[in-house]
Amino acid sequence: MFRNVVAVVLLLALGLVSSGCVAGPWTFRETVDDWSADVYADSTLLGTVVYVFVWPIGTYFGSIVDGVVFNNIAFWGSDIWDGTGTTDTHNNAPMGRTNEKGNKIMDQPDL
Repeated sequence: MFRNVVAVVLLLALGLVSSGCVAGPWTFRETVDDWSADVYADSTLLGTVVYVFVWPIGTYFGSIVDGVVFNNIAFWGSDIWDGTGTTDTHNNAPMGRTNEKGNKIMDQPDL
């Protein structure tokens, strides 16, 4: 009997945790991505090192944190009740301290 109760609780917890993880705002992962783009905007060499060694680890752990915590908060705290989704805004990223063009660095190049 105890095993059945534990199994039901675990299945309900899995359903709750996995319900908001796919289409959420991915806030933590996008923060890591914006930070690494900001570093790259300031220094191409350091930014490349960050993208090769730090960024994959940060996005991996950020995805886990978002999938378990932040996306579920966004889903159950707002999305399901108002019928609209939430996204990460990327307000000022990537800017870089030395970027004089502002957020224009995000625009696609004219080819």
